[in-house]
Amino acid sequence: MKTRNRCFNSRGFTLIELLLVVGIIGVLLAIIIPKAIRANINAKYGIVEKNCAELKSYAVQWAEKSIRAQDEQNSTASLADYYASLAGQPNGIAGGASQTWIATGNANNWNMGSVTPNPSATNFINISGRAQMTAGGLVGPPTLPEDSVEHIIPPEKAIKNPFNGANVFRSPNDPPNKPGGAAPVTGAIALGFVQEPVAVGGYYYFAFAYQGTDSTTYTLPTSQATDVTTFHAGSGLATIPALKNGELFARIR
Repeated sequence: MKTRNRCFNSRGFTLIELLLVVGIIGVLLAIIIPKAIRANINAKYGIVEKNCAELKSYAVQWAEKSIRAQDEQNSTASLADYYASLAGQPNGIAGGASQTWIATGNANNWNMGSVTPNPSATNFINISGRAQMTAGGLVGPPTLPEDSVEHIIPPEKAIKNPFNGANVFRSPNDPPNKPGGAAPVTGAIALGFVQEPVAVGGYYYFAFAYQGTDSTTYTLPTSQATDVTTFHAGSGLATIPALKNGELFARIR
């Protein structure tokens, strides 16, 4: 009985075919990977914007609570003065445009700094027009707030920078005083305000701005030119147009 030999085609891929497949995969990866990285960065920017909204909510609570606690008979401090202190202005809204990093180690009303949970207020900024009575029954100098915005945020709701995982109030998010040396910090947030021209209402415009992956400077701005390299997407703190490109905090008089 004859057996029939079966022939099998053992031909594999040629070098040219392998190179073609590798080339196609390389092109696909070159397209997909940058888009995936950009999508991840954009998602983190979305979290930073959410952080700004949360900071605004807690800051408004802090300001309203502090107003209720001030001396009603002798205080002239307004909500705008409290907001101005959050932008680093100790002279209230009348002190003019100002800006500060949320995580600054300088005296401020945002973070605890070195202050313990039973605050001594040594790290806080005076509120212009916030009066206190002296022992002799006279109105004393402007008083410090009882606490900071950070004090009213529950520990389990701590707000963190998605780019570095650090609490937004801590020094890793303070570009000028970043541990290891001053440098831009992606996701670091600052608050500033500028008064609109009286001809269009004279309102004070407050907004947050935050650093992006393309930020190259870290000092607070004095002109629109430096805003462009300090903050993300054309936002900034030195002019009304730059503030409007940021995250709105308040428009108030």
